[in-house]
Order: sequence, then structure tokens, then C-alpha cells
Amino acid sequence: NYTIDTANLQTGKKPYAVKLKGVKTASDVGIVRYVPNTKSEQLAFGTGEDGVPSVFTLEQNYPNPFNPTTAIRFEVGGLGLVSLKIYNVLGQEVATLIHSRLMEEGMHEIEFDASSLSSGVYFYRLTSSSETKTFIDVKKMMLMK
Repeated sequence: NYTIDTANLQTGKKPYAVKLKGVKTASDVGIVRYVPNTKSEQLAFGTGEDGVPSVFTLEQNYPNPFNPTTAIRFEVGGLGLVSLKIYNVLGQEVATLIHSRLMEEGMHEIEFDASSLSSGVYFYRLTSSSETKTFIDVKKMMLMK
């Protein structure tokens, strides 16, 4: 575990993100979370309940059916590593919209452009994880050209 002095950082509702050099993958970073109003305010790297999203929702894409773009909205309740991938009906990954990105608390929206894909049913899978827990949800969408 590591700590960073936050004496010069402003407190607020949004957490800070820290980029680390020399890290091979985002999953090597773990969870970074700012914990205000404590005796010694710190950015904490590591595991623990503070790093686990308390709210996790994946909404139905809109519009659905769509051609060729659609919006996918999701919410995470705390900092977490997020992946959003698109699969065909055979279970083959056809697109990666987010790959193990450290995302902050709140509602997020990603636009998916499926102009290179054929008409049909696709599934989008959202994964949010800390070192101790993983949340997964899958929804179906229809591309009609």
C-alpha cells in the first residue's frame, strides 16, 4: 500500500485519479480512493470496502433497436476498474469500448458505433471490479441496418 500527501488538494465530491508509470495493466494498480475528513487525508492504494462500488447499474441502451449508433449508460458507486465489451450471439467479442479503466463514482455514458457490424442481436457486458469483488451485468441490443 502507498499514500500520497494531499495537503495541497482541494476536497470535493469527485475523487482524484492517479496515473502510475511502470504498471503493465490497469488491474495491477488496484483501487485508488480519496478519503476526506480524516485525521490525515490520503489517497489510498489497495483493497478494502472503500474501493468497492456500492451502486452498480447497467441501463438498457438507447435507442434500441439502433442504426448505427446507440448510447450505453451505467453507474458505479465508487472508484473501480471498469470494462465494457460487445459480444455477438456466438459469444465472440466484437468490440471493446472500455478496457480496465479506473473510473470514478457516478453515471457514465458511452456511445457505441456499430457501423462495421452486421445487423443482428448483440450483447454488452459491463464489469466493475476491485481486488476483492467483481460486479457483472449483461444486456441485449439489436442492430438493424
